[in-house]
Formats: sequence, C-alpha cells, structure tokens
Amino acid sequence: MQLISPIKFYIIVINFNMNGQTIMIRSEIMSKHQKILIIIALLIAAFLAGFIFGFGYIAENPFEAFRLETWRTFFQQLRSF
Repeated sequence: MQLISPIKFYIIVINFNMNGQTIMIRSEIMSKHQKILIIIALLIAAFLAGFIFGFGYIAENPFEAFRLETWRTFFQQLRSF
C-alpha cells in the first residue's frame, strides 16, 4: 500500500515540420537523470542568489563576492580559528 504518490515531472516536447504545416505538442515524464540535473541546477542557482544577496547586505557591492581576493580573505579567516 502506497500512502504518498510519487511526484511526476513532465517535460513539454514540441515537434514541427520544416515547412511549418504540422505542429505536435506532447508531454513526457522526465527521466531520473533529468530530475537530478534540474535539482542540482536549482540548488546552485539558489546558493548563488543567496550568496549575492547576503554579501550585498554586508558589503556595498554584492558582486565583490566573485573577486579572488574576497575568497582568499575568507579562507584565511577560517584557518585562523
């Protein structure tokens, strides 16, 4: 007995002819690998967005987070503990 049904992710596929006469739209269930890649991409995007907003709150320019000197200072402070 299954209490919770699994979430099904669908992808929309659009097929059309080169002459533009036939257009077919269908949906397919995404594979396990596609779901994992999408989740990893969303996690990376959320990390970067949070990092930029968080660093923007601390510093004046949020894009200073991508400078190499910022990371050197960060890791030096971690090693000092």
